[in-house]
Amino acid sequence: MGTAIAKVSEVLDMDPTDVIMNNAHTSDPSIKLCIEAGKEAINWDYHSPGTKTLPNGRMHGFGVRYIDNPQHGYFTSNILVNIKKDGKVYFTHRSSHFGEQNQDACAAVIADELGAKYEDVIIQYAPNANSYLSRGGV
Repeated sequence: MGTAIAKVSEVLDMDPTDVIMNNAHTSDPSIKLCIEAGKEAINWDYHSPGTKTLPNGRMHGFGVRYIDNPQHGYFTSNILVNIKKDGKVYFTHRSSHFGEQNQDACAAVIADELGAKYEDVIIQYAPNANSYLSRGGV
């Protein structure tokens, strides 16, 4: 869902939080209050991707992730980062794999923040990750 929201936001040049609000199945006002509080906490000021450069030359931006879970299930997303002697950065991803490639996004952010090469960030999946397969589903 995150990939679809990002694409719609990009094509329509629309704040992704507005796309979320227009399509959310979560009861109002809870999603609205969460988005408003989050935007206030980080001083959210939407701009189109690739249009704002920071003084240090890096691009500016925030990401938004929304999970619509009408069953009110329990999904968590955590990572553990280890830098080992071989110079590689290993991170254990403890999240459901929904096909959105959020693991790749985590690897890209880790590489950028540590000044590492993207290809040197190794994704490892926790054996007890909250995934369809670990819960017996397909």
